[in-house]
Amino acid sequence: GRPLVEEMCEELAKEIGKYMVEDEALKKESKKFWEEIKDERKMLQMVEVWREDRFK
Repeated sequence: GRPLVEEMCEELAKEIGKYMVEDEALKKESKKFWEEIKDERKMLQMVEVWREDRFK
């Protein structure tokens, strides 16, 4: 009865904790990915401006 329910709750809490840690790691990875994309876009814009200026 009760011990089984408590054990199940503890296991569920452990699993939730694991998912929360994984979620945070994925959020950090995603943020890093988007920052890299943002930097690459800036570089491409700079190259485009440079190219336009060169051919004027």
